[in-house]
Amino acid sequence: MKRTITMMLGTALLLGVASSALAQDNKPSGISLRAGLFLPTDRGARDVSDSWFAGGIDYKIKDMGDMNGNSSLGLSLDFTGKGGFRTVPLLLNYIVHRDQLYFFGGAGISFSRFASGGGSEDKTEFAYQAGAGYEFQKGQTPLFFEAKFMGNGRSALNGFGFFIGARL
Repeated sequence: MKRTITMMLGTALLLGVASSALAQDNKPSGISLRAGLFLPTDRGARDVSDSWFAGGIDYKIKDMGDMNGNSSLGLSLDFTGKGGFRTVPLLLNYIVHRDQLYFFGGAGISFSRFASGGGSEDKTEFAYQAGAGYEFQKGQTPLFFEAKFMGNGRSALNGFGFFIGARL
């Protein structure tokens, strides 16, 4: 657990330094980076560890033309894993912004590895997510906190993710 927290804090520091350096341009790139913890809901996955390191990247594809102009489509690629378990979901997401809060949901595929018997099994599975976030400004760098449920075609890789990140 101490190692996971240390990795998370180190990643947050790197995100802050990288985003500060890239923010000098002042042009939003549509890319967001995040790091945090994944808490699996499956007992077998929790036997490996109660919390796993997780990270991801988002890319804003398009602002949507709704009446408030506060929604967008994006792609996300995440990673989380520990022991014989791993999931790398690639999702298409719909995001709705309301001031500093935002809500999102997405679906796609996950490149997954499951512990089985004495080895592991690789599968491509259906994946989905739903969550909410809060954006705040630190200097010129937009930062965010995000909480989401990450689902997989096999419940062994379902769980909750808690992230901090930066918009580049």
